[in-house]
Amino acid sequence: MKIARLVFNPIQENTYIIWDSTLEAAIIDAGESSERECEIIDKFIAERGLKPTLAINTHGHFDHIGAGGDLLGDAELFIHRDDAAMLGDP
Repeated sequence: MKIARLVFNPIQENTYIIWDSTLEAAIIDAGESSERECEIIDKFIAERGLKPTLAINTHGHFDHIGAGGDLLGDAELFIHRDDAAMLGDP
């Protein structure tokens, strides 16, 4: 199993990507806040041939849910039910 930490947005939020030999990946707290940051994570995923299958938000604060649907693609999204409303209104 491999783990990468990428730091994004003005408050330096940590985004984690975890993958194994199947190249299926989980993206945890995708907090990108700009097009440039989304390009960085897109490039990271593409260069390694990763297939994001899970998107996990540890909570609903704006700095942890910044990535748009394009980045996460068909990945299944997980967030605690008490924070789910924040996905639409952080």
